[in-house]
Amino acid sequence: MFMSENVAAETSKSVHFEKRKERILDIYVSAESLFVYDNPWREGDNTGGDVDNEYAEVAEASEEKKACGARAVLLGLLVFLLLIGITGLGIAFKEEMIKWNIERKQLMADNVNLTNKLCVLSEQMGCTPKSWTRLHSSCYFFLRKKKNWKESQEYCEGKKAHLVTVTTREEQVFVSKLALNNKAWMGLKLGDEGVWKWVDGTPLTTER
Repeated sequence: MFMSENVAAETSKSVHFEKRKERILDIYVSAESLFVYDNPWREGDNTGGDVDNEYAEVAEASEEKKACGARAVLLGLLVFLLLIGITGLGIAFKEEMIKWNIERKQLMADNVNLTNKLCVLSEQMGCTPKSWTRLHSSCYFFLRKKKNWKESQEYCEGKKAHLVTVTTREEQVFVSKLALNNKAWMGLKLGDEGVWKWVDGTPLTTER
């Protein structure tokens, strides 16, 4: 009976010890599971490195995308400023051309007005001396004394003039009437090139 109680006691202790061992094992397993759950990337586990690489690649791609976007915005701004500059230059050039055309037309009009006024003043002033006859802005004198061409030209040069040069049909008729259909020297001479020229240096043309 005593031995049976001891055996029963030993058996009870053994069962109790096994249960305690089982509980300790459960705790260790639970703690290990909890540790694994809380820290999935333990030392020696390569899974976490792959994820880190993926995160790094995503972050790098995001930064590169932002940099590309910034460069695109900067390029667009530069193009916009360039267009503004070109447009401004075009407008300024157009305004200068308009201003230049207006000034040119005004100068031409002023030149015509001054020429007309000069003609009017010349006609009003008359010729000096009175023996000279006016046609428009020129004065003419017919010398009755006979001279050769050279002597006649020298005489005219002494009067600060030159032999007559005919430029229009009107002037030709006027000179003929002034000479009373007498012979008169014209201001023509044969140049070194064998070409007839007026004494003012202009070549003889059929329009004169």
